[in-house]
Amino acid sequence: MDVVRSVCAALNDCDLEAMARLYDPDVVWEDLQPMPDQEPVVVGFDAVIATFRLYLDSFARFEAHLIDAEDIGGDAAIGTVDWKATGTGSGAPIVRRTVDVMWVRDGVITHYISGFESKDDGLRAISDDRRPAG
Repeated sequence: MDVVRSVCAALNDCDLEAMARLYDPDVVWEDLQPMPDQEPVVVGFDAVIATFRLYLDSFARFEAHLIDAEDIGGDAAIGTVDWKATGTGSGAPIVRRTVDVMWVRDGVITHYISGFESKDDGLRAISDDRRPAG
């Protein structure tokens, strides 16, 4: 779970270089609730970092707070994340709580799915092993 906490800390510090070291070069990132200009699925850490750059550039403030995380066994984990942002210009607060699922191998994230509505939905994705083959 250290890698997940490290990702949140790096994002909150706007340290995209540190974030890049936490992802496998071929990572798959899926967002089930993407922003309007965001691709719902991106592949490769360059694409993931570009997605986070979009978040950071789109808001006056953007943070991710890991509420809880659980190692499910094998290389899978599930966690609850509060995503908090402040709208640029409007100053409107945006808060979104999601359940996120990730697979970690050799200390880096290989697949991340953000945006489940419930822990049960996330656990179903783990049991269905939604990772791409490889």
